[in-house]
Order: sequence, then structure tokens, then C-alpha cells
Amino acid sequence: MAKLKSMGSSLPLMQQEVWVHTKVLHKAHMVGSHQHGPTAQQQCEVCQELDTHEHAFMHCPMAAYVWQALLAWTKHLWEAEKLTPPEPSVALCMLGLMPTGKSKSPPNWWLLMQRISLRWIWVTHAQRLYGDDMMYGDPQALLSHIKSEFFSRLEWDWRRIMHKHAMPHSATAKQWPQAMLKHRWGKVATCNTQGNEVSVWLTMEQE
Repeated sequence: MAKLKSMGSSLPLMQQEVWVHTKVLHKAHMVGSHQHGPTAQQQCEVCQELDTHEHAFMHCPMAAYVWQALLAWTKHLWEAEKLTPPEPSVALCMLGLMPTGKSKSPPNWWLLMQRISLRWIWVTHAQRLYGDDMMYGDPQALLSHIKSEFFSRLEWDWRRIMHKHAMPHSATAKQWPQAMLKHRWGKVATCNTQGNEVSVWLTMEQE
């Protein structure tokens, strides 16, 4: 468990994303199957299946759509990293591990995307479970928000890299921003030769 948690320690994550992933690892989120008594709602409100932990984060149509769409969206990126584009699995989508059983972890860009997705899948699930107003009531809207947040997080990390590079006494000041960006994010993000503009491989509309 400690190794799984540490794999995302260098990512630009919100504290809530760390918390959600930690509770996913321990199967500690409230789901329908944890409820008992006359008022218990054990069925998923989306598909009427038993609302288990794995169902909520992986197999519910809301979650399943997100994972399928994200892996289709990033198919060519996996290939560019010389990795076989994977299928959705508990290992890849919930735990953040390569599904092959090998020790190699997924690329950082997938771990970031996975953590963001888990958080928003949890948010929508909790809103259904407790009868709150839905922020993203359909999977397409949820997916669009996850993509947008992923782009924003990469841009934030790029600004952080440039800020550290500009500090004269920083250890990272001697490193080229292009090299730092490539080391952190692989093929998903590149910057121009001047090192002052970053571009992302993926687009919002790309399938």
C-alpha cells in the first residue's frame, strides 16, 4: 500500500485526490453495500446493480464510460510511449498499476489522469448516494470536466517548473525546462525551443 501511495507523491495533486485514492486502496469509501437497516439503499441509482466499492469506481456506467473514453482518448499516447494501449482494469483504473502484473508503473500522465478521475467519480457517486444536486449528471459532462482539469494541472505544473528554473539559487535552475518537462511527463507535453511555451499532445475534441 505504501508503494502505491508513494507512486503519486510527485504529481501535482489536490489533497482531496490523495485522500480519495488512499480510501480507494483501502476500500473505505461509503457505498450502498455498506448500508444496512430499513432505509438502506444498496442498489446503484444509475443501473440498479449492487453498489459495491468496485462497482462504484469501475463498473457503474458512469465510471465505465469515463475509463473507456480516457483510454480511447490516450491510445496513441500509450503507443508513443512504446506501451501497448491497455484495457480498463481494477489495477490500472483504481490502483494505478500496469495491468500486466509487471512492476513497472504507468506513465505519470496516466497516474495524474487516474487520480483526477477517481476524485470526480467519487464526487458524483457521493452526490447520488446522499441525494445531493448533481454537478455532472451524465458521463459525457463528467469526462469533459476531467479532461479540462487534466490540461489545467499540466499547465500549472509547467508554470511551477518555469518558476523554479528562474530562481538563481535553485537546484533546478541549471536544468533546461524542456528536459524537466520530458522527465516528468514523457510524450504528453512538450515545449518550444525557447522553453517559454508548452503544448499538450491531446486535445479536448480528440477521440
